[in-house]
Amino acid sequence: MFEPLLLAASLLTSENITPQTQATQKSHQSSCRTAAAFLSIGGGYSWSEKASIRASSIDWDPAPQGYNSNVKQSEVYTAGIGYHFSVPVSILFETGYRPSFKYSRYQSSVASGTPGFLGVKTRHFRLSSLAFLFDAFLNKRGDVFNWKPSALFTIAPFIGAGLGVSYNNVYDFHSVQPIPPGKKAHPIHSIENNKVHAAFAGQVLAGFVFKVSKRFSFDLGYRWFYGGKFLSNNYLIDVSLGSTYPESTTQWKGVLRANEIFLNLNYSL
Repeated sequence: MFEPLLLAASLLTSENITPQTQATQKSHQSSCRTAAAFLSIGGGYSWSEKASIRASSIDWDPAPQGYNSNVKQSEVYTAGIGYHFSVPVSILFETGYRPSFKYSRYQSSVASGTPGFLGVKTRHFRLSSLAFLFDAFLNKRGDVFNWKPSALFTIAPFIGAGLGVSYNNVYDFHSVQPIPPGKKAHPIHSIENNKVHAAFAGQVLAGFVFKVSKRFSFDLGYRWFYGGKFLSNNYLIDVSLGSTYPESTTQWKGVLRANEIFLNLNYSL
């Protein structure tokens, strides 16, 4: 007895579904289909900016050349896992490793009153950064504002930014003097053990995504990386006297900032 009523309700419902409602449902279904987790792995190169390096004149020779300089270049290796919420929005938890920044600064000095005065020397240390960042992107998947130059791939712009922490490791810290007359080796002084410092980090990114299939895409872009503060150790191991011993000293301080290019491979799960 209820069959006529059910048939009438079904017809009434189907008649009330407007084209706008159907479009909304299709849009929602499309959005659900595009949501997916993804993996990302990449590499690149980093050029550091001036690092705002400071050293106290209480323990370190004042020099006309000063202490501030950049820390040259380093390779960059990244890996992460993320999620495409919809066509334009994605997030990514990413780790980045920059292993081989180098500092080198020639100095002449007449501050003979400084304890352990060295005169002419070149200061050296190395710096690595291991960063963990949470990134947010617009159009990382490349489904909007895209251009198809060939049947093999599409190109689309993307932008992103991230915040997190960087573990900055200063190591191989030492100073080298010229070879004295009658000697064959450079005297090495002011040796320190490594020092790891955790600092606030961030980055902004922009580039192009090259989409080759529903699952695979490549990112080519520019990144400005802020690695935060790094510190030298607070004691010396001076081998110039033929033995190793700790001697308290003030720490060098600096800030890691770099301009980078990168290439990433993304795979949607």
